[in-house]
Amino acid sequence: MGAASVRSFAREGARVFSIDISGDAGARVATEAAELGGAVNFEQCDVASPELDAVMERGIAWLGGLDVLANVAGIERGATPQDVTEEQFEEILDPIGNC
Repeated sequence: MGAASVRSFAREGARVFSIDISGDAGARVATEAAELGGAVNFEQCDVASPELDAVMERGIAWLGGLDVLANVAGIERGATPQDVTEEQFEEILDPIGNC
């Protein structure tokens, strides 16, 4: 969903600052999106990490401000809802609190 969002914004000519936990995948999406017409800047970061504030500040500075924020980060545990443990459920709902 995040990759599709980056590509969609770029296709419309937007300047996009993209963050992804996966450096390789995030860089690949940023390159593909830039080829669609937008200006894309990418940084690798886990959005549940304390460094997110500094990364966001750099992104907002590069953008020159912030018009739209699309947070499409998520956690997938590969289990059906009835099979998720209480610990996994808490992690899904509150990843920053578990850092």
